[in-house]
This record gives sequence, structure tokens and C-alpha cells, in this order.
Amino acid sequence: MELPNRKLPRMRGYDYSQEAAYFVTICSYERKPIFGEIIKTGNTHVFTPSRIEELVRLTYVQLPSRFPEFDLVHFSLLPNHLHFLTIKKERQDGVRISLSDLVGAFKSLSDRAVRNEISLQKIWQKSFHDHIIRDEQDFQTHWLYIEENVNRWFEDEYL
Repeated sequence: MELPNRKLPRMRGYDYSQEAAYFVTICSYERKPIFGEIIKTGNTHVFTPSRIEELVRLTYVQLPSRFPEFDLVHFSLLPNHLHFLTIKKERQDGVRISLSDLVGAFKSLSDRAVRNEISLQKIWQKSFHDHIIRDEQDFQTHWLYIEENVNRWFEDEYL
């Protein structure tokens, strides 16, 4: 049996430790809605977070103390995935930390925080999706995408 060709998760040949802005998407394990629920009332969509979401958010906001070279500029959690925008700066000491290092630590730390309080098998699916921001318009487009994400929830193909 021949396996399908899989798309590489990172851009081949790109140095993810260099200064750049990134848009990141990470999905929950099996895309289960473990982070909360969205309720639609009229034209308003309200996200009600779960305790897992609170632990994941707390881990996220604490990342800059561990990774000061990353500015975490925008973030949105939905029931089964999250998005964030980050800007990677150069370190003065020459240590090269990549986007994968940041995401890997985030997933590990948040997984540990959840397991310490709630007994779950896994909270994250393998890997993550990234988009390298190309210019100010691209940055604004992804910022707006994060802002409006909760309002598109019921159109999500992975519900």
C-alpha cells in the first residue's frame, strides 16, 4: 500500500530562528472542543472558556519570561484550536531559538499544566501550522482573522 505524500509542515530551507513575524495555528487532539464552547445569541457569538482553556491561556501569557525574543502580540482560543501572532527578535547572546522551540515548549508546558489538574490523555495534535508574515498588510489581515475568528465558528469545516 502506497502512503499519501504529506505536505511538510515548515517551509523548506527557511530559518525559523531569524527575525520575522509569524501566524500560528495549533489544533486540539482529534480536534475535540476541549477549550470551551461558543454560543450564538442573535448576531453575537460568545466564547465560554473551559478550565483547560484557562490553563492554556495562562501558559501562553507566561511564555515571554522563558522566550524573551518572542513578542506575543495577538491570541485567540476557540473550542478546538488556537491562533496567535508573534514577532521573533534576534537575541543579543547569539543563541538561536526557533518558532518550533517556542511552540514545542508551549505545548509541553500547557499539557503538563492540564495533566496536573485534569486527567486527560492528550490536548494537542502533532505539529502546528505556521504562516510567515510578509508585510504590514499581511500582518493586518491575520490580526483581523484572529479578531473575527469567534464569529466564523459555526462556518468552521472541522466542527
